[in-house]
Amino acid sequence: METKPRVFVDSCVFISALKYRPEDLRSVALYEDPGTDEDTRQRASALAFQRLWQAATDGKITLVTSTIALVECRHIREDRLLSPESHKAIRAVLDGGLIEHVQAGFFVCANARAMFWEEKVSFGTIDAFIVSSAIAGECAEIVTLDRNWVKHPPNVSALKARGIAVNAPYFSETLPDEYRRLLPL
Repeated sequence: METKPRVFVDSCVFISALKYRPEDLRSVALYEDPGTDEDTRQRASALAFQRLWQAATDGKITLVTSTIALVECRHIREDRLLSPESHKAIRAVLDGGLIEHVQAGFFVCANARAMFWEEKVSFGTIDAFIVSSAIAGECAEIVTLDRNWVKHPPNVSALKARGIAVNAPYFSETLPDEYRRLLPL
């Protein structure tokens, strides 16, 4: 039986994806460097997540996140913190059954701690937990918008040694080619 690629999705990607409506993404090109403009990066991420979501819906890949995302994704925009439509959108994505959740159990947390002690990685606490969750979830890639990941090459090297790539969603290595079209779905 062929196994599907497993992609760990960081919370910031969910939040970015839920900020935008399809009409907001019409001018975004996937897999072109969006540069340093934060809005362009966020929109490119949102479009890429739509493609990852569609690939998962079609059974081509498996999306994975950690149970901590349930807490981290508590709002879409600051002005919509208590908005019922914001809560509905978050629940549809995170609680809808398409995404697998890695539990924040003892072994995931102990492995995160061991990375500090034994592998001398310099992830922050939550990032170490994310990495440990991706390892437990047997993911081939972590997609994140967190720029701190790429600022520490030893961390990225430690992940590569484990067979895990780290990319912004718009540079995902696991998204199948047929989902890499220019226009939104």
